[in-house]
Amino acid sequence: MIKKSNHTDKIAFLFGAGISIPAKIPNTKEISEIILNSKEINRGGAENYFFGAIQSWNIYKDLPERVRTFLTFLRDEIENYYNDKDRIINYEDIFYLLDFIEYNFYEPEGNPAFKYIFKEFEPKIKNLLTPLDTFFEHSFDMNSLLSESKKYIKQILSKLLARKAESFVGFNFLKEALLKKDLKKVDIFTLNHDIVLERFFKINNLTFNDGFQKNINDIETWNPKLFNNEDRIKLYKIHGSINWQYCDQYSWEDNRITKIRDIERFDTIANALILIGTHNKMSNYIQDLYLELYYRFYQALNMHNILIVAGYGFNDRGINQKIFNWLFNPSKKILIIDPNVEEKKIKFHSALLSEWDKNNRIIKISDYVENVTWNEIQTKLEQLRQSTN
Repeated sequence: MIKKSNHTDKIAFLFGAGISIPAKIPNTKEISEIILNSKEINRGGAENYFFGAIQSWNIYKDLPERVRTFLTFLRDEIENYYNDKDRIINYEDIFYLLDFIEYNFYEPEGNPAFKYIFKEFEPKIKNLLTPLDTFFEHSFDMNSLLSESKKYIKQILSKLLARKAESFVGFNFLKEALLKKDLKKVDIFTLNHDIVLERFFKINNLTFNDGFQKNINDIETWNPKLFNNEDRIKLYKIHGSINWQYCDQYSWEDNRITKIRDIERFDTIANALILIGTHNKMSNYIQDLYLELYYRFYQALNMHNILIVAGYGFNDRGINQKIFNWLFNPSKKILIIDPNVEEKKIKFHSALLSEWDKNNRIIKISDYVENVTWNEIQTKLEQLRQSTN
């Protein structure tokens, strides 16, 4: 039996969508299925998409079906491009393509080859660009279709992720870790938009710093300088959150970011501050909010020698780049919790593959996160220390 030492590692955590699955939050596949196929989604007059019936005549009544048709077309185009039966195209892939089309359609400095690409598929979507109502001759152009499609994905995604967590067993190991006195400070980075972690902290009476401070009338406002405080638990939501939004949605001058309380009371969140898409996240990391969080991740990695990863599929190039660069330092170690952990090997930089096989700096726990205990993690880390001493 290995005796645990009193050595305290500088440990950070990185969580992905997989850690919310035990809470019964819809996964990427389920969300994509609903976005592409649900007939229960309607569009209100206040630019909001919601689940439920329209109570009266609405000029936008056919818009959700038009958007779904367009998104399905894009999904099929992506599938044809990859021609890979094992690759399942999801809403993140589609949103990335929407971003690409929107940027190149209107940006004069976009990809000059795009006009040839667009000419090929423009006739296929021509029927989607007819007026919403011929009686009023309500115009509907490519700009409208792209805008509505992105709004549709973002709002339905936010609504689905706002569901209450049914269980917090996926955080059992974290709860055990936080109860240990040797973990004096905990940096938690998450790529999730949901608020399962916040609810987990609340029911366990754990205070945490997420960069928001309460002001007058208990309104919580974003202030990243708070991360410089000496709080024990710090939570960094690198891709934003479904309950974050600009205080004034219609002002270019008021750039304050506030947190919505009691999110279940809102039928839909008009413009949640969240990053969606696959490879487009890299370009979004230069925006003020996400740049701050991305930099904090980079900064924290350099201050820690162990990163514990759970529920992350290594599909974010920007996050991967920081992790891989950090791992090139021989003193850094990563522990990955995933039931299919060996499949993640192909996502790693080629220069790190020898480390993967050695299993002395890239440590794997091949199991579902809800089955993993903090004691098991500690044992793995202690074995690692003894093998490297």
